[in-house]
Amino acid sequence: MTRVESRFGVKVELRSLFHNPTIAGLAEQIENPQRPSTDQALDEMQRLLAEMED
Repeated sequence: MTRVESRFGVKVELRSLFHNPTIAGLAEQIENPQRPSTDQALDEMQRLLAEMED
């Protein structure tokens, strides 16, 4: 995954390979990177808010 990120400048999560285990699936992930899910974004915002409160 590190090579994909350094070569194409796109972070592809390991779990996405299990959902799309083909070269075509990986290519699609590189061409159309997914934004973090709403749950991930909310978790990150909660973490940042907690840091600010400390």
